[in-house]
Amino acid sequence: MEYKLEDIRVSFIGYGNVASEMAARLIENGLPPGNITVCAEHWKALVERAEAKGVIPCRDVYEAGYYSDIVFITLREDDVKDVLEDHLDMLSEKLVVSVTSNWTFEGYAELFKDEAEYGILKLDGSQLLENNFSEKNLSKINFILNLI
Repeated sequence: MEYKLEDIRVSFIGYGNVASEMAARLIENGLPPGNITVCAEHWKALVERAEAKGVIPCRDVYEAGYYSDIVFITLREDDVKDVLEDHLDMLSEKLVVSVTSNWTFEGYAELFKDEAEYGILKLDGSQLLENNFSEKNLSKINFILNLI
């Protein structure tokens, strides 16, 4: 399947160094910055970092993820459940890719009750370690991962 970068929307839940670098690579490889939404705990710092890259800062998980196709979870491991649990309905309609160390595939299965498509990405962004994506959606995920 062929994908057009202008049609793909990506969000980052957590916008620290890893997410910022991933977003920069996506932009360098053609994803429009306006197709990337980001959210993080500290609003002022988020706005500064987002504006520097031209991506869209959002005040919360729901706002960041709502219009996205693919949601990257780049949170500290202790924050994952607390940050995501109020947004599971919205996230279950997205392709969720975790870049959070020490959060297992089984942990996401328990969190989402197997009602979402998700995968665990190696921290360097090079490959999916585990996933339950459909063949069609895996193709889309791999297309984006090849840009990172």
